[in-house]
Amino acid sequence: MRTTLLIAEPDDPLAQHVGRLVPRALRCTQRELLERGRLSLQQDGVQVRGALGIGTTSLPFESVAGVLYRPHGAPPRHRKKLGAFVHHERQAAWCAALYALPCAVVNRMPPGWWLDPELHRCWLADRFALELALPRRHDAPAPMEVRSAYVIEGDVAPGAPAWLRRHLAANPAALGRWQEATGVRIARIDIVGRTQGVVAVDPFPALREAAPALLAHIGPRVARLLA
Repeated sequence: MRTTLLIAEPDDPLAQHVGRLVPRALRCTQRELLERGRLSLQQDGVQVRGALGIGTTSLPFESVAGVLYRPHGAPPRHRKKLGAFVHHERQAAWCAALYALPCAVVNRMPPGWWLDPELHRCWLADRFALELALPRRHDAPAPMEVRSAYVIEGDVAPGAPAWLRRHLAANPAALGRWQEATGVRIARIDIVGRTQGVVAVDPFPALREAAPALLAHIGPRVARLLA
């Protein structure tokens, strides 16, 4: 039986929900992955084989059913030059490994995110607005003006503004192009009205205060992607 790897904090509600739905799960945090995870690669000139090591468990690439990647904040940074160098080399290796895995990775983040998460979020919002023909808003509106929509693999979760649900439903190809280009299968879209624009895209919404109905909608869809 293949294993679903859940990279998330112990109290992450989506990882907890998905962990109960997939046949077999292995959990670790991003810090554990970067500081104590193991990675082996073998190349014979035709194909690349490899394995991920988490704790005492070793998972050949082909035995990984899917990966739920849910980092908590930005990757940790080191002040000392040697520590920073080693850390960035590890980070680059894991970035490449997670990006290249043949299974589903939710979300599959490119090097740009690992280098500068905030700048990459801006790019995600710019690309979303461009693909969906929506205005883009770069200033910070009042919190009460912002509405959020959760997008999961072409579907919009309940609670999104009705006009945005209709707009996305009418443009499935554009939403698909955005997800394919960015590697983002689940995200929270923050938007201010139909004419004022996309404010932000969060590829790792916390969901800690999410209504049970929202998790019940998102969790099974993510589990189906990964199992």
